[in-house]
Amino acid sequence: MKEDTKKAQSIAKLKEAKNNFHDPNKFLAVDNDKYYSILYENILDIQDEISTFASESYSGQGLTLNEILRLILGKSYNLILAIGYELYRDFDEYVHNEVFDVCLFQGLCTYIQETNRIQASTAIQYTYTHSPKQFNQEGVMKDDLDVRNPYYINLAYDKEGNEKREPLTKTSANMRQYKSRLFANRLSPIPGTEWMFMPNASEHEWLQYFEYIGDKSEDGKIFRDTFKRIGNLYNDLYKALKQNDKNGILKPKENYLEDLQIAYTKFQHKLQKIDFENYFLLCEHCLEHVKKDASYYGINLYRLEKEFKPYIITLEMNKLMLCEDEKEFQLLLDISGYLRDIPYLKIYEKIANLKEREIVCRYAAIFSIFIGEVIRTFMLILDRFVEKGFFGKEYERTFLEIINIMAANVLYEPIEYKSRIKKENHEMPQVAFACLLTAPVKQNIKMAIEQYVHLEQLKKTNSSE
Repeated sequence: MKEDTKKAQSIAKLKEAKNNFHDPNKFLAVDNDKYYSILYENILDIQDEISTFASESYSGQGLTLNEILRLILGKSYNLILAIGYELYRDFDEYVHNEVFDVCLFQGLCTYIQETNRIQASTAIQYTYTHSPKQFNQEGVMKDDLDVRNPYYINLAYDKEGNEKREPLTKTSANMRQYKSRLFANRLSPIPGTEWMFMPNASEHEWLQYFEYIGDKSEDGKIFRDTFKRIGNLYNDLYKALKQNDKNGILKPKENYLEDLQIAYTKFQHKLQKIDFENYFLLCEHCLEHVKKDASYYGINLYRLEKEFKPYIITLEMNKLMLCEDEKEFQLLLDISGYLRDIPYLKIYEKIANLKEREIVCRYAAIFSIFIGEVIRTFMLILDRFVEKGFFGKEYERTFLEIINIMAANVLYEPIEYKSRIKKENHEMPQVAFACLLTAPVKQNIKMAIEQYVHLEQLKKTNSSE
C-alpha cells in the first residue's frame, strides 16, 4: 500500500513537471495516466542501471554523464516508438542513428532554452547590461580617453519612474516591442513574460538586435535591410493562415481564399527585393557572430540553420542550377518544401534521396511529430534527474559542452555560404534562391485551401441532413 502511494505521488509530480518549463502547453499532447505510469517505471529503470554500473561488480567506475544522457534518451525514444510503432517503424529503421543523435542534440538545446531552473533576464536587465549606450558603465572610452558616460544609471539609486531612467526604459520598451512583433504572427508564437524575457541561451544571439539598429557602415546597412526584409517576408502569410479557434482548428473568415491569394502576392513582391548575395552576406555575418560565443555556440548555430537554413539552401541552389529539365527542377523544389522544417543535413539528404514525393512528404511529417514527442518525454525525465542532482550544480555547462561537441556532426562545420554557390551569372542563382523560398509557401497555401474546401463540403453535407 505504501509503495502504491509513493508511486501515485511520483506520477503526480511528473505530471506537474511541465510547469518547470516556460511553455507547459507543449506537454499537453501526452497528458494521460498510462503515459506517466510508464515514464515513472522508466525513471526507476534508469536509476537502477546507474546504480548497477556504479557498484563494485562493475569496478565502481559508473556511467559518464554523457552515457546517462543517452540512457535517458534511449528510454524516451523507445517509449514513443512503442506508442506509435505502426506509424514510426519504417521511418525509425531508415534513419535511426541520425535521428537518435539529433534528438539528444535538440533535446539538450530545448531543455536549456526552456527550463525555468535557469534564471532568465528581464528586458530592463538585458538592456542595461548589453545596450551599446552602456547604461551600466560610469566611464566609457572615447578617442582613447576615459570620459563620463551620459547614459550611466545606478540602478540602486535611479529607481523605476526616475527621469534618469527614461533612456533605459525607452530602449528596453523598443526592444520588447520588436521581439513581440517578430514572433506575434508566427503559426506557433513564442511565449515570454517580462520576468523571463531573455534566457541565457538567447542573450548572445539577441546582441544582433543592437547591431541591427546601430551599425551605420555600408555592410551594416545591407545587413539591417536584409534582416528586416527576411523578418517581414512571411508576416502576411502567417496572418492569412492563422485563422484558428482557441483549439487550433481552422475557423476561416468569409474571404479566406482571397486573403490567401493577397498574402501570396505580397510575399512574392517582398521576395523580389531580397538579393540572394545579400541573404548569404547576412548569414555569414550571423555565423561570425555565433562563433564569438564559445559557450552557446552549438545552440546558436542550430538556431541560425533552423531560422535561415543557409547551408541547406546553398546545397539545394547548386542542385537546382544543375537540373536538366523542368521535371527534375520541380521534383527538387517539392522535396525541399516538404523538408523545410529539417535543419539537419544528414537526415535532410537521406530522406531527400528517396526521391518519391509521397514517402518524402510522409517521412518529413513523421520526423516533426516523432522528434517532438521524444524530446518532450526526454525533457520530463531529464528534469527529474537534474532536480535530484545527478548532473551536479553545473549541469548547464555540462549540457552545453555536449551540445558544442555534437554540433559539427548533426549540423556542420562552419563554412562561408556565399563562396559555395556555383554561378556563371547572377540571374541563375537568384531564380533558384527565389524558387526555394517560394516552394514551402505554395505547399502551405495548397494545404490550407484543401482543408478549407474539406470544411466547406462538411458544412454542406451537415446542412443537407
